[in-house]
Amino acid sequence: MLYIYYSSFIMLIGAELNQVIEEHIPEGKNEGEKTLNTERVEREQTTAGEAPVQVTVQAPEHIEHEMSEIRSRMAQDLSNLRERLEPQAIKERGKQSLQKRLRSILSSAKHTLRRQ
Repeated sequence: MLYIYYSSFIMLIGAELNQVIEEHIPEGKNEGEKTLNTERVEREQTTAGEAPVQVTVQAPEHIEHEMSEIRSRMAQDLSNLRERLEPQAIKERGKQSLQKRLRSILSSAKHTLRRQ
């Protein structure tokens, strides 16, 4: 089973490499197939009767600006996530949870003993 998994993985990597090579080498494709992926998708959807995909081209500076904004909005969330996933924090939360459960069990046992 592992052999099949590895074989499939290698086939996928090969297909991706083939696609990259075909896109970047001038003689990698037939003349009629030399189009960008987005144009090919639009052409295939149009022939299949679907609405074409809208492709927007943005300047690299605009994309970098958007990425910077997204990173700044995510910074606090990532910081909180990092704090929650620290081993010491996990250990402390587990310790507090265990103490709370033990207190509850002890309280329940005391209450049961008092009734008897």
